[in-house]
Amino acid sequence: MAVLSRFYPDPATDRERKDFKKLALAAERHNPGLADEMRSDQLANLRRLGNAALKLPTWNFLQVDGPICTQAVNLFGAKLALALHYEVTKRIVPSRGVIVLKRFSNVDAFIDERAIDSLQIFGAGKTLQMGKFEVSNQFRYSSVYETETNSMSAHVAVFREAMALMMVVCHKTEDVPDGVSGHLIIV
Repeated sequence: MAVLSRFYPDPATDRERKDFKKLALAAERHNPGLADEMRSDQLANLRRLGNAALKLPTWNFLQVDGPICTQAVNLFGAKLALALHYEVTKRIVPSRGVIVLKRFSNVDAFIDERAIDSLQIFGAGKTLQMGKFEVSNQFRYSSVYETETNSMSAHVAVFREAMALMMVVCHKTEDVPDGVSGHLIIV
């Protein structure tokens, strides 16, 4: 996730470029084949997007739906979902609980109306803060939850301008609301 969240916006300083290169090398070392998996045909993407590409702040596309990247994002997303669920409900998700994880790329956020509508439900959100130091330009999140039993919650986390995760956590599979789609993870 660290390397994915730093693709956009493009690193602007020498320090940011150095940090990004270090993260990219570490990601490839721990996930052999990741760099090759993420290469994308830029021209094909522009053709597919058509005029919608004009809305984008950059045309540096990545392929992030391959098996290596997907596994890493799903694992991170599941851990984050469980932590955020506990933060708002003060309840641990029981065994056989469920997480539904949906990933939105930066392209989705700019051109996919369903993604935009889904993400706007949550509002501005919060960030991590320690004293005066905060990271809202890197990470923001927001949560809503069912207050009667505290057994269902929904969260969105935004990582810079690179991607967002929407996570729905339920204590039972049958509690997953109709219309919620994404990668299903059984706890």
